[in-house]
Amino acid sequence: MDRRIKTMIIIAIFLFATLLAKSLWIDPARGLEGDLLEFKILAEEHAPIKHNNLLYRTGLISYRVTKVEWISDGEYHDACSTCSTCDKSNEDNCESRWKARVRAYFLYIIPFRDITVKESDIVCNQQ
Repeated sequence: MDRRIKTMIIIAIFLFATLLAKSLWIDPARGLEGDLLEFKILAEEHAPIKHNNLLYRTGLISYRVTKVEWISDGEYHDACSTCSTCDKSNEDNCESRWKARVRAYFLYIIPFRDITVKESDIVCNQQ
C-alpha cells in the first residue's frame, strides 16, 4: 500500500472512533433525577410508537434520549392546543411542560433521525 491509502485508512479509523465515542458517551442524557428521569423513560418508550417500522422490530434501530428540557410558556400553549385528538380537555392533557429529543440510531452508533416528544403527545396516546 502506498502512503495515501494508509493515511486514508487511519483517518477513517479515527472518524469511526470519534462517532462511536459521541454516540455512546456524549449524546445520551445523563444525571437526570425525579420528574426528568420519569419523563426520559416515557419518551424512550414513546419514540418507537411515533415511528414504528420493520428495522425497529428487528433490533437494528435503537432510541436514546439526548435532551430533556422545560418548555417555555409560548411553546407550552402551542403544545396544548395541538392535541385535538384527545377526549379530555387541553388543560388535563398539559399537566406538565416537558419535551425530550430522542435520537434514533442504526446499529446503535449511527444517528439518523431526531424525534421531539412532548408530554402532551404521550398523554394523548396513552388514552
